[in-house]
Amino acid sequence: MVIKPNARKIVITLIIVATLLIILKIIRTDDGLHIALVGPMTGKTQVNGKAYLEGVNMAVQGVNQQGGVNGKKLCIDVYDDQNKNKLPHKKQRKLPNIIVRSL
Repeated sequence: MVIKPNARKIVITLIIVATLLIILKIIRTDDGLHIALVGPMTGKTQVNGKAYLEGVNMAVQGVNQQGGVNGKKLCIDVYDDQNKNKLPHKKQRKLPNIIVRSL
């Protein structure tokens, strides 16, 4: 099948436009404000970590029911520090642009 030069230009233009629209959609996707919860989710003190998570969940649900923060819903990202003192600081360094509160 032979494609005419004008048709080829139109197809290439459509592909470029579609790609740009997809990129803009990805950039504009806003899934809320993330809160990192770093605590003992496994091990001997996992009961404490689960209690922290339950408390944070309750608070986040309350805020989200009120409309979130500036219209953005809160999301919780949970990280297990395995109850090791130095691990939370390492994990915090990996979490730029996120509200972080280490337990």
